Amino acid sequence: MIRRIYFVLVFAFASLVALSACGEDRLLDVAQLGDKGETSVPELIDLLDDEGWKIRREAAFALGRIGPPASAAVSALTIALTDDEVEVRYYAAFALGEIGEPTTVPALMQTLTDEHPAVRRAAAEAIGTIGQPSPDSASALIAILAEDADGSVRAAAAGALGKVGEPNEIVPFLIIALGDQDGTVGNSAAAALQAIGTPEAIEAAEQYEQHEEEGHPGHDHG
Repeated sequence: MIRRIYFVLVFAFASLVALSACGEDRLLDVAQLGDKGETSVPELIDLLDDEGWKIRREAAFALGRIGPPASAAVSALTIALTDDEVEVRYYAAFALGEIGEPTTVPALMQTLTDEHPAVRRAAAEAIGTIGQPSPDSASALIAILAEDADGSVRAAAAGALGKVGEPNEIVPFLIIALGDQDGTVGNSAAAALQAIGTPEAIEAAEQYEQHEEEGHPGHDHG
């Protein structure tokens, strides 16, 4: 969760820098629509189709800030997952996670193959935030956990997997992930195992934590 908030804030800070640099009052107005709640949703939906990518980005971010009351924007945000601009796709995935509609999970699963790791990470995090148990989404996250080249994406997949998969099916994959060369992946897998709470999961997580404390990070857990 802390890592997820960090990446959202990094993008948000970059957005604020861009707003200040260009001095466009319209962008600031769009960014502030998120403070108005559900009443601004129709306008923000329209802005997702704006010709300016920064406007589309701010609209997606604002809808994510509104959360579940912005459910009318689900269709438009799903389309925005394929936007040409990476920051728009990132915030579209973020917003869908915050809105929490389970019907958006298939589109987020497709986004797990996005060319940009930040977007893949946001999609994985959104699937976990929605938290809808699903064999299909669990299978997609297992593939990402095993194959994605970016450690932050694998870490997000591990965290999400613990929220959507059947324990008996996903625990072995999370245990394998404890040995990932990227320590953030192992930490995320350990947290997921602790949350799952089965004896096997807890034992593996505790062994991992013991190895970490002894200064042997990353390998041969379980």
